[in-house]
Amino acid sequence: MMNNGKRDDSLWNRLLLFLKQKGFLSIKNVQRVKAVNFIVTDDADQKFVLKGYQKQATVLKQWELFSQIDKPFIVSFQRFPSGDRYLFWEGYYWTLQKYYRAQRLNYQWKEDRDQAWASMKQFHLAASGIVIEHQPPTVNFVRKWENRLRRWQNTEQLLYRLGYRTLYNELETQLMEGITLFQQVNHPTLEANPSYQLNWIHGDVASHNFLRDNRNNIYLIDFDLLAPSPSIYDEIQLAQRFLPFIQDNIEQLEAYIHPDTLQTNQLFWIGLMIPADFIREWWYFIVQSKEEIAITNFLTEFCLSWNERKQFVETVKKKLNR
Repeated sequence: MMNNGKRDDSLWNRLLLFLKQKGFLSIKNVQRVKAVNFIVTDDADQKFVLKGYQKQATVLKQWELFSQIDKPFIVSFQRFPSGDRYLFWEGYYWTLQKYYRAQRLNYQWKEDRDQAWASMKQFHLAASGIVIEHQPPTVNFVRKWENRLRRWQNTEQLLYRLGYRTLYNELETQLMEGITLFQQVNHPTLEANPSYQLNWIHGDVASHNFLRDNRNNIYLIDFDLLAPSPSIYDEIQLAQRFLPFIQDNIEQLEAYIHPDTLQTNQLFWIGLMIPADFIREWWYFIVQSKEEIAITNFLTEFCLSWNERKQFVETVKKKLNR
């Protein structure tokens, strides 16, 4: 949708008309962020984020959770001027939320890492215990990691042909060993523990989902992957995103994690040993680039990063006596 030339203009003009007729929203200016994600300005010079979702369930779960949380740092949806919570047009469910003039956090800086972690934990606390009508399923993170492993295995022949047999084997081994160890320690599972069954996770703790305005207020946005799951999974993902900026330093991470039990402590560190973030970056790159010279250049940096991560993994193994 909306991906080229005159067709873009035609579809956009039709969407503007639809929003005016059905949502009572008159738009005078628009800035496209992604395919179905826009920053729009109405006739009263108010700015909003207009976003389209293919799945109604993704919209409903957010509306239902937002209705039970009233926290200024959580950027929730708002109704269209017509009173509608969302509008359906051209296969998408369109939502509206306030636009904040703010900058994304940068995990290179300790202050930003601290504020991101604090905001994530504030969200976990605010959402804990909430039950909604359209409750999404718990996220199966082991299955997600296994899917990452299969993606890595799908590029085995390419990596072998380019001379990266050792890199391939090391990452595959670490993924397999980490997943197995996580499953062994996660027994009985956190997911089956009543203490964690009413936890919620944000699901995407990338730096662009934490914003800071000029008054140093922090906002958490983009709850598309919101799910009822043990909060430790957000913590694992955010800590992995910190690692490249702290030179894989285990002591710096210890300042953030405050586990409830020995099991959650072990699962946090084992989760960090699973290099799923490496496969995410690799897959994101490889689906866009087909030129071997670009792939080789990418793999050169990739290997350097993996060598640093290997040292971190060995340190964690010693910490856990594994």
